[in-house]
Amino acid sequence: MDFVNLGAHCSVKTCRQQDFLPFECEQCRQKFCKKHRTQRDHSCPYPPRENYVIKCPMCDMGITLYPNIDPNVIWDRHFTSGYCVKKQGIKCPVTNCKTFLTEINSCICNSCSQRICLSHRYYDQHQCKNNSKKDKSSCILF
Repeated sequence: MDFVNLGAHCSVKTCRQQDFLPFECEQCRQKFCKKHRTQRDHSCPYPPRENYVIKCPMCDMGITLYPNIDPNVIWDRHFTSGYCVKKQGIKCPVTNCKTFLTEINSCICNSCSQRICLSHRYYDQHQCKNNSKKDKSSCILF
């Protein structure tokens, strides 16, 4: 087999190493080997981008903030994009518990048939209507 056409050569003139999975610089769009993949290592002529990512409180999606764009504009664009969908699910019925119930973090109580989070799975930790059972682990996992 001939591997000459696979991957790319490092764009650094003194290196030119062939790399089968080269890295592409986001700024100058040239291909580099692992040793020269960062902007500092290949002396990129463009200034480094200073992006910050925040987590959307509505949908838990990452939002990239760019230094030259107003964060409010970026937030509005994300919020109205259609991708920002409020987290689905119900909260644990225990007072002051803010856990959203999913298949992974919830169970159904054997005594009262309530769906509760794993933190409150014992009958004495949630408002169990039928706590006559002495079995503390009265929960069915999915």
